[in-house]
Amino acid sequence: MAEKERSALEGKRIVITRRAPESEALSRQFSALGAVPVILPLVEFADPDDFTALDAASTTSIARRDVLPSVVSSIVRAWQLRQSPQRDVR
Repeated sequence: MAEKERSALEGKRIVITRRAPESEALSRQFSALGAVPVILPLVEFADPDDFTALDAASTTSIARRDVLPSVVSSIVRAWQLRQSPQRDVR
């Protein structure tokens, strides 16, 4: 019987700094590869107290593609705010 091939991550500790709700799936994937995930959520997102800067960015920089958010949850939340009937961000 062939010996199971070892993963390069076998026994390595991997620190996951994503928000807690987003850490679990990634943690399971690393565990499946033999790694030892350590969940340390260092980032939490909240809506701003003042939307002026977000409104300006959404109508100028993002439209011109000068700004490209790289965090999926930021993109999703910006889209939700843009679609919100309570907010006119155009």
